[in-house]
Amino acid sequence: MESAQATHIESTPGVRGGKPRIAGTRICVSDVVLWTEDGLSPDEIVTEFPHLTLAGVYSMRHIPLDAIPDLSDAQVIVFTQWEGRSPNLVEDQVTYPI
Repeated sequence: MESAQATHIESTPGVRGGKPRIAGTRICVSDVVLWTEDGLSPDEIVTEFPHLTLAGVYSMRHIPLDAIPDLSDAQVIVFTQWEGRSPNLVEDQVTYPI
């Protein structure tokens, strides 16, 4: 059986930068954290955003921060020199999208 967090929190590369968000919405966990820090209760958040559920807001507020997966694209830093070539040309020569 999946946990409440697993069913109410999702992260998709390319949607809101891959940040964890309430499932089926574009509302990020960080958005709800800011709203609660501004003093909004879960009931007020659901009233303001009726497409959210209390379960989704509750899951977001109680998910352990270290349990949020990093689903961002892998990044690699390459240090190199190629005399007489612009940085953009060097980048084009050593990288390509996967």
